[in-house]
Amino acid sequence: MGRHPRGLVADRLVEITTKTIQDRYLLRPSAETKAVMTGIISRAQKQTGMRIVAGVVMSNHLHFLLVPHSMSQLAKFMGYVKSKAAVKVGKLVDWEGTFWKCRYKHILVWEDEADQVARLRYVLEHGAKENLVARPCDWPGLHVVHELMNGCERVEGGIWHNRSDENEARRLGRKVKREDYLERGLAFELTPLPCWAHLKRASRVRRVRKMVASIEKETRRRHKCAGTRPLGVKRVLRRDPLDHPDDPKRSYAPAFHALTREGKAALWAELRAFVGSYREAVESMKAGLPARFPAGCFPPGLPYVPEVLCPG
Repeated sequence: MGRHPRGLVADRLVEITTKTIQDRYLLRPSAETKAVMTGIISRAQKQTGMRIVAGVVMSNHLHFLLVPHSMSQLAKFMGYVKSKAAVKVGKLVDWEGTFWKCRYKHILVWEDEADQVARLRYVLEHGAKENLVARPCDWPGLHVVHELMNGCERVEGGIWHNRSDENEARRLGRKVKREDYLERGLAFELTPLPCWAHLKRASRVRRVRKMVASIEKETRRRHKCAGTRPLGVKRVLRRDPLDHPDDPKRSYAPAFHALTREGKAALWAELRAFVGSYREAVESMKAGLPARFPAGCFPPGLPYVPEVLCPG
């Protein structure tokens, strides 16, 4: 079965997921990995202007909640994050070759507050829901739960090693110190959840704290009922980055997130219209006829444009 063409993301909340190859713990949350990933995301945002609502980097996958201006912007942002992480984090864990399992998955989130809040909660509960730590705030890797609970609009602490300039200096025979080519203090900005954009910062903070308190309570109850306890930060950090889960999670990624029947019907209608228009345009191209593609897609063999007219 072929994949649906990408689109329909302009100025809408989108959930992003991407996993490492074979679910290996290549993103193990060491202090250096956290700083490197923060720096990569910071530079990706600076280059593309991406609006970031939330994000978390787990040992073998990462999640974002984003509000892209266009599909092209989303593709550039994720392309930068994935390519730079493969090189820079791969070097940290001595991994060469393919870093990511496949292309990232993007899932539209319906505009209702309940839908958007549910997806924010899903991102924030990472670390605790996998029984790795007792509280989301305990996760040692990059996790915006800290900033959202304290009303911070920037995630700081990023670093960037400018290897291009360093290698050029070496080529010219200069004495090279790594510190001279290390940029510190990189940060990326956070934007409010779209349905909360009208709220004051203090109100958003209260809602996030209430949400996190609920997650922590649910985690304690789950462990008490099962007679278990979280793995713990020390054991998470001792994991071999080349290792992987014995039974990795396998689940079907939905086309969108919607809790109500109305939301599902509206998004299905949009998706069917978009895919239908795209396929009609492809068939016209095959027949050598002018083809009109839907706005915000990547026509086959052509650059991204809002609307494309292919000559016969």
